[in-house]
Amino acid sequence: MKIQVKSIDAYRALLKALKEHNTDMHSYQPKSDRTFRVILRNIHHSTKPEEIIKALQELGHCAKNVHNIKDKNRRSLPMFFVDLQTDPKNREIYDINRLLGYVVKFDPPRPRKEIVQCARCQRLGHTKAFCHRPPRCIKCTGAHLTKDCERKVRDDNVKCVNCGGNHPANYRGCQVHTQLWEKKYPALRQRVRRENHLQTQENHVELPNHNQQQQQTTRGTYADVTRGASQRSTQENNSNSNDNGSQNTAQQSDINEIKEILKTVALQMSTLMSLMTQVLDSEITVPHSIASQEDLDGVVARATQAIQTAAWMATPAVERGSVCNKVPASVREKVLEKRSLRKRWKQTRHPSDKAKFNKAAKELSELLRHLRDTSINKYLSGLSPTAATDYSLWKATKNCNRPQLSNPPIRGRDGEWAKSDGEKANAFAQHLQQVFQPWPVAESTAE
Repeated sequence: MKIQVKSIDAYRALLKALKEHNTDMHSYQPKSDRTFRVILRNIHHSTKPEEIIKALQELGHCAKNVHNIKDKNRRSLPMFFVDLQTDPKNREIYDINRLLGYVVKFDPPRPRKEIVQCARCQRLGHTKAFCHRPPRCIKCTGAHLTKDCERKVRDDNVKCVNCGGNHPANYRGCQVHTQLWEKKYPALRQRVRRENHLQTQENHVELPNHNQQQQQTTRGTYADVTRGASQRSTQENNSNSNDNGSQNTAQQSDINEIKEILKTVALQMSTLMSLMTQVLDSEITVPHSIASQEDLDGVVARATQAIQTAAWMATPAVERGSVCNKVPASVREKVLEKRSLRKRWKQTRHPSDKAKFNKAAKELSELLRHLRDTSINKYLSGLSPTAATDYSLWKATKNCNRPQLSNPPIRGRDGEWAKSDGEKANAFAQHLQQVFQPWPVAESTAE
């Protein structure tokens, strides 16, 4: 049974009365008591929450709680959750871009697509902060909290308190959790189909059923009949134009695509028929007279062979690539096993599934390393300097025996080695000055 009240005073009075009578129930946080949560980004994780609260208070925002965000490996991130006291100007915090010397950014939190579970009674749909039911263990279904359970060692002999299955109550693959998930977050196709169905029901108008005896049976003239028919057709066209408008847009794109496909097929068929006609004209020779059944059978056989030849010539040959299947079956099976375990772990996020996935990944890595070492050893053992193996040993080692070419050193006029780029440039300039001499100019004689 669900009880809804109209005021916060009635809510608190009702909650107090139910607690006094130890009623088995749970409640929810009132909207007036909820905080305005934002995410503070680009600030170092070592910043103290008290400093952030004080800095926001100076800017006119009252923060009730600030705590650092961690990843799944419990490592601190440069982000903080900030819970502001409800105020009409809370959205002004998104305009702040400077805080404590950092260039920061405030964003709304991303909605979490999940179903909350109570850590006290293990039921779904509420949290332990507003639960007033008897506690139930997540492993043994006992009437105690999970932290007080005597079974500290992990084992597979567990029982779900929600569906009675052989798994803990927080297992995401539980039947109860799956049903609530499908109800709260339906698939996209089902959601669109349901919305279209509801929209169709809203737009549907049922016409009243008129008795045939009440219809007018007087016959009019031919002009009246044709005039009425034209008016009815105009009204029907106007009423159907809106309904067909949305369908024509989707159908037009499909029609254009089909037209392109048919155009391509028609071009290919035209090329095929022209080539077959040329081959048949050159191959088939019909005798002037057919005297017996054997002559007729021979003509039919030659015509059939000519048609087949023309069809094979007109059909383009499809070159099939060589199927490379060098990976053993054991490796392929291990890859499939690893993929299935990874998919299961992503769906459940259970630690045991994660351990199985890590084990399979490690085994696959060792198997690939062994396969690679075996193939290298096989290749090296098959090398030979003879012509039977096309001198495979020489091809494998020809690059190893080549001498490495190095640049010769440069020595200056003073006998020292030129090491830096400037010294090498000066040595090269002095060499060019010594080698190249100015061209002698002949003195002109006066006539």
